Amino acid sequence: MRVARSVVLMLRNELEEELAFFEEHRPEWSERYDGLFVLIEGRKLLGVFPTAEAAYAAGLRTVGLKPFLVKQVRRQEPVAFVPVLLSSQGRDG
Repeated sequence: MRVARSVVLMLRNELEEELAFFEEHRPEWSERYDGLFVLIEGRKLLGVFPTAEAAYAAGLRTVGLKPFLVKQVRRQEPVAFVPVLLSSQGRDG
């Protein structure tokens, strides 16, 4: 688990500029591209695609192995509900 979390944090730091660019343009893009996938490198929108797979393939073709972001455009990020099961072992009470 620790390795997976480290990878996620590393990628988030690596894509900080792309994520900030996405958030700056979310209002505009959600009007034009709601439900579609954007391909971003740095502070550049490289394309808009109907699927994540198509955006990823285009990213590999145009950017190569350098970091790029593929993200679905939504007015708001969906909230994932993950129930937490608590065990009585090791808990006070």
